Amino acid sequence: AFAIGGNTPPQSWGDTYRYATQAEIATVGTAPAGETDNAVKAIYTIGSTAYTVNGQTRTAEVAPYVENGRTYLPVRYVAEALGVSQANILFDKPTSVVTMIKGDRVIQLKLNTNQLTINGSTINMDVKAVTKANRTVLPIAWVGKALDAVVQYDAAAKTVTVESRSE
Repeated sequence: AFAIGGNTPPQSWGDTYRYATQAEIATVGTAPAGETDNAVKAIYTIGSTAYTVNGQTRTAEVAPYVENGRTYLPVRYVAEALGVSQANILFDKPTSVVTMIKGDRVIQLKLNTNQLTINGSTINMDVKAVTKANRTVLPIAWVGKALDAVVQYDAAAKTVTVESRSE
């Protein structure tokens, strides 16, 4: 909706063009709890292959584990939980590169290196991408960063909660 500001007539530009002095482009607000679009909440428990995505139980082939004070999760199961389709999770065996595509993000990890690439920009992680039971695993902090998610760790419950950011 366009509106002319105040009681003054519109100003002219050139002598032939008129414009509105005020325009409403969008209304910004906060969605009610539980009603954010495309929100995903995945909960993983250390040592358990069972995890939940928006309350539904699923099973992974590799359980999350802790090593050197870092919590490792299988990248594929976190990516799928956050909306990356199986078709958009690719592994190139000759180069040992995992590629994930989510929306406008292209994420690449090379096994046994500390390099994480997001849309062509390389980030040097403080750990290397490794495999466990034929699955690529990383500390959840890096998986969360790559997939633009919020990660919370509950030491008492030994759970990791990963939530997608609202779109």
